[in-house]
Amino acid sequence: MVPLGPLPHVAAQLKRHGFVRFMKTAFTRFCMTLVVVLLAGGCGSDEVLSPGTGPGTLMADFVPVAGGTVTVPIPNQATPEGQAALPTFSRRTLLRATMTGTVEITASPYNPGGAGLPEPGQARTVGLPGFQYNASGLYYCGAQLRVAYSSGGFVIPCVAGESMDTVVSAQGFFYAGAGEAGTAFRTAGSPNAWYCSKPGGPTGPCWYYSTAGQTVTIERVTAELNVTATPTTVNYLDTVTVTVSISPAQAGGFNVPWTIDSVRWVADSFGTQVSPCTWNLFVPNTGDAPSRTCRRPFSRSGTLTVSATVSGDLKQKAVRIEVTPPQLKVTASPASIPSAQSVTFTASVTPSWVTWSLSGSGWTWRPDSGTGGISPSNCWWYEKTCTRTIAKSGWMKATATVGEYALKDSARVLLGTPPRLQLAADKQAITAGETVTFTTSAGGEPYTISSWVYRVDSTSQSVACGTALQCVTPLTTTGTMWVFGAVLDRPDSASAAVEVAGVACDDIVLTIIGEYETFQVNLQPTCPDFSDHGGTAHFSWSELNGGFEDGNPHEPWGMVRAALTTGLEATRTNYNRGGIRLSSGYRCPHGNTAVGSTAPQTSYHMHGRAADMFSSDHTWTEDEFNLLKTAADATGPIESFLWTEYPDHHYHAAW
Repeated sequence: MVPLGPLPHVAAQLKRHGFVRFMKTAFTRFCMTLVVVLLAGGCGSDEVLSPGTGPGTLMADFVPVAGGTVTVPIPNQATPEGQAALPTFSRRTLLRATMTGTVEITASPYNPGGAGLPEPGQARTVGLPGFQYNASGLYYCGAQLRVAYSSGGFVIPCVAGESMDTVVSAQGFFYAGAGEAGTAFRTAGSPNAWYCSKPGGPTGPCWYYSTAGQTVTIERVTAELNVTATPTTVNYLDTVTVTVSISPAQAGGFNVPWTIDSVRWVADSFGTQVSPCTWNLFVPNTGDAPSRTCRRPFSRSGTLTVSATVSGDLKQKAVRIEVTPPQLKVTASPASIPSAQSVTFTASVTPSWVTWSLSGSGWTWRPDSGTGGISPSNCWWYEKTCTRTIAKSGWMKATATVGEYALKDSARVLLGTPPRLQLAADKQAITAGETVTFTTSAGGEPYTISSWVYRVDSTSQSVACGTALQCVTPLTTTGTMWVFGAVLDRPDSASAAVEVAGVACDDIVLTIIGEYETFQVNLQPTCPDFSDHGGTAHFSWSELNGGFEDGNPHEPWGMVRAALTTGLEATRTNYNRGGIRLSSGYRCPHGNTAVGSTAPQTSYHMHGRAADMFSSDHTWTEDEFNLLKTAADATGPIESFLWTEYPDHHYHAAW
């Protein structure tokens, strides 16, 4: 047996935690045992850092206790209570005690009975708070259970009254402080409950306990560590707010204790860098606040890994931060000159507000041939803008230092007339729908592109090629491609004509087109919109255009838009769980009505933009549906329906 600790201390603990009055304990002995099951979570094997140090290893003493059981002796009514030691934790830990089960009690021959008491030999089943009754104005409590550390504990108290309590499950929360000793024990809880006597008779135990049916499970409360950054993509030296939080932050009204132990920053390229957010910069840095933040400027891209102890458990989470480096830009004005004249060179840095300087020699002039061509001297390192007389074609290079970045850029000066912008098409005559590649050039001189436009007669059509130097696009009508830009600093444009021959319409295609008029569909396609072949790496033409009942009886002809095939392939990549089976793709208007479409005039199936899907490799459940839908939603579909949309629960999306 393990002796019971000082009673005043136990009573003070009960009072501090708001439990019912704890009278002077009468020690009892019970012929049963209480099992305390200790559940300890494991720790990951990732490397962690100790506060303020470099890379370290997982600290073994962070593991609170190995899994196993501790048996707590339960005394009878003639001996002091037994108590069992609970494990010691290296860090402050929140514990959950769950008590379940009942105990069978039998009144002893010494029990006088009457006044609501069981008669000798009469058995009762009682719940967690033990049993209690009122006799002669005294509240008796048969047994209490206490699980305690110095920081606090949990007690199943007795409730005053003249009835047996049949509560069979209860739960409580309490802290185990770092290094604190803990105990679990029973207590009688009332001054006279351990002995009884009939009038004029001997004194003896009031009760016999015949079944050890109560158990206590003690487990560590766990929480997840979360690390986020806002924003995650920034310009050089922009401020980023890194937030570290835990969830859930509370259990049973108690804060989950946690600390940030270390922060590791791994910056991209050219060596190491001190972490912008070190562990001690997160605020608040004391207490158990649910989240802590660090607001700091970031100068390089990298990965920030936070190691924390959450209720005694080691956790690690990382966040990626992308930083756009500073940019050095050198310009020459004018960039083309007919003969020797003054040219102004300017070096500037983005962001414009950062501190920077030209490094090394600052400026370097390199003529196309020989030496010289600049007077009266080269630009000096302290000049961020310099004007010199240039008498040869060549390049002016500037080198600058911005923080840890070494930057360089050059500007071209051409002596003489600059070449014109040129545009070439790889095909001058095509069949409608074929792709043409347009390529720009400028005689080897530097140039930029600002826009592309395809002109048919007097109508201009925008082309989605942006500022690219090359444009690849399908064409359906004869016209001229125009590109606009500048060679050196001189605005210029160029063009290339393409002859597009019409497509002879197959009779089947004419039939399909006629259906769009008959069924009053909100689309009027033309012959070039249809094909009798196609497909992608993972979706055959028959899947996209047929392979399903009634939807399109006009195979092999059909209309499948590039947006659909691109969307399906991207969805499959995001899904990353095997194949996707199509139950419907393109439908002609007649077929769309035949399959019972709810949108006979507007369905995107008739536009060649929609598909109905199932997983090829997994049982089709709502969870699997949601995985596929999430994958598709990331591609930006124009339609994405829910699980409840159709009786067979297929997933429908359109692009």
